[in-house]
Amino acid sequence: MEITRREFMDLGGKAMLGAAVAPNFLNFLDAPCGFIEDILASPRIKKIHKYIEDHKTEHIARIQSDLRQPSVSSWNKGITEMAERMKESFKQLGCKEAELIKTDGLPGVWGWYDSGAKKTISHYMMYDTQPFDEKEWSSAPLAANLVKMDPFPQVIIARGAINDKGPNRAFLNACEAIIALEGKLPLNIMIMFEFFK
Repeated sequence: MEITRREFMDLGGKAMLGAAVAPNFLNFLDAPCGFIEDILASPRIKKIHKYIEDHKTEHIARIQSDLRQPSVSSWNKGITEMAERMKESFKQLGCKEAELIKTDGLPGVWGWYDSGAKKTISHYMMYDTQPFDEKEWSSAPLAANLVKMDPFPQVIIARGAINDKGPNRAFLNACEAIIALEGKLPLNIMIMFEFFK
């Protein structure tokens, strides 16, 4: 089946609206809703933060790996490879559904993580990046180098590091950390990746 990009977005939106979407993403926590500081100070969240800190090197390596994969939609460079990479990431996360959706343009990526929870959230991401002129960069845009940049001791410089590939992988890293500690996520997630072109 082939659909248009608009149909892909419409179907994803309808699926997300049809699910038991959580009105407050913090409702899945055992702690009662309150100040965010109380939630972040809970033993459960501290344990997750510690796990992430203990696995920081692996998490950074995964972010760098995704950033090193070209995915420039307007050049049609590396897009299919990046979409496949995301599909495989969804499978590794434990998604019961992980597939590429053919559109009239570049492929969309769909993932469904079903933990059997009562609540479902949707997560929208873009997997492509804007074009770049390497001469204008202080560090090669596809090298994803870790560098010191005041006031930070370390940052990753790469095309897509902050929009959206870096945050996408950080989200998946956080989900993987929760699953490693608790066996599954405390809610279901509909994940929809697409390109911006």
